[in-house]
Amino acid sequence: MKLAVISALVLGLSSVAVAQPGLTPVQEPDRELPQPAPSRPPAPVYYQYEQPMPAPIMVVPNPVKSEGTATMLALGTTAAGFVLMAAGGQSGGDGAITMGLLTLLVGPSAGHIYAGESGHAVGMTLVRGAALVAFVAGVIKSTMVYGIDCVDCESSNSGDRDNAGTLMWVGGLSFIAASVYDIIDAPRAARRRNAKERSYMVQPMFVQAPGGAVPAVGLGGKF
Repeated sequence: MKLAVISALVLGLSSVAVAQPGLTPVQEPDRELPQPAPSRPPAPVYYQYEQPMPAPIMVVPNPVKSEGTATMLALGTTAAGFVLMAAGGQSGGDGAITMGLLTLLVGPSAGHIYAGESGHAVGMTLVRGAALVAFVAGVIKSTMVYGIDCVDCESSNSGDRDNAGTLMWVGGLSFIAASVYDIIDAPRAARRRNAKERSYMVQPMFVQAPGGAVPAVGLGGKF
């Protein structure tokens, strides 16, 4: 009798469990939690400030050289050399003659010195000095040859006279040519100097760079 009652209870409970499935909670499968993204450092922030542009700086060129002044200096100094030599010859003053010779050597290049071409002036002064030495050597040699009482004029003394004449001609012509060239080239020297002197402008400025604005310098003009 007890066994029949227990069997009836088990069957009843089973039917109740089958008839009411909603009473049993449904277990969902486990879900993986989302992993947090790796942290990155924040990007740097650049701040650009508007800065006032500095005023341009005008560079003043050197004074312009006058072609007329260069020519007058070359002519005037050369003429002064002749005047000093003539005055020294009349008065017998060696100092005036020496000063006149030095003025004649440097005088034709006075225009180039004024134009800033001192190297040219030194070179041409040396050329005139060498020419003057050759001329004086020819004069001295010619005087010595003619001063000898020559018995046989067809001897070697005639060759010495020819050499003396060659020295005088070469020295004299070289001196004149170098002097005339410097006088003619004096205005051209002034033009060459003026061509080199060009006005230009220096402009402080800011240039955009990857890291921001950086200071710079702008240069403008004719070159």
